[in-house]
Amino acid sequence: YYGYMERRWGWRIVFAEVGFDVVGDHFSYGGKIDLLVEWQDKLWIVDHKTTSRFGDDYFTKYVPDTQTAGYVWAG
Repeated sequence: YYGYMERRWGWRIVFAEVGFDVVGDHFSYGGKIDLLVEWQDKLWIVDHKTTSRFGDDYFTKYVPDTQTAGYVWAG
């Protein structure tokens, strides 16, 4: 699948499925980045899941998850 992305969209895969820990004095954060690619001379984080289910109707059911924002902060 990742090879298809490289051929189809011209992505250069930097790494896939890499765990990380950021340890600070008052705050620590850890996770696993699904995919980091280089595209158009910029680094991009590709996440396989960026929504969470909450409400009962369509408009409140899916909201952006903070997971990807945490990955960018850690990067």
